Amino acid sequence: MRYYEFTSHARKSDITLFKKKAIFYEKKTGRKPSRLIIITPYTPMKKY
Repeated sequence: MRYYEFTSHARKSDITLFKKKAIFYEKKTGRKPSRLIIITPYTPMKKY
């Protein structure tokens, strides 16, 4: 199972929230996503 999220701009806070959503999904379903993928056309120059 892969977990996707689409956004126009990915900030550090968005990535943290995305990870929390994946943890919540795992707790509710009992299945861990095999990949976490964020699709965005723009990210700040700093690496996370």
